[in-house]
Amino acid sequence: MVIATEVIEHLPNLRQELQNIMGVLTHDGIAVFTTLMTNTFIDAPNEQFTFRKWWYKDDKTHVSFFCNRSLGKLSEMGHFNLHVYGNDTSSNTIVIYKNKTI
Repeated sequence: MVIATEVIEHLPNLRQELQNIMGVLTHDGIAVFTTLMTNTFIDAPNEQFTFRKWWYKDDKTHVSFFCNRSLGKLSEMGHFNLHVYGNDTSSNTIVIYKNKTI
């Protein structure tokens, strides 16, 4: 098991880092991440204005932001399964399963 709290948004080469993590997990291993999600802004009627007011985006070390759609694409590209617990701008937990059908 790999646990990374509020780290995934800081990784400049996310796909490579996830491949590295998958490489150290056992066959049925899992990786758990926490991060804030942007789903609220995507679904908001005035999402650009709302996003501009979001404090989290102002941290220059945050190089990636995530929503359900982007995590789904990441899952497809990395050939792993994931589940997101939570769906808003508070801390969300992302669980990646190396070899498990959800």
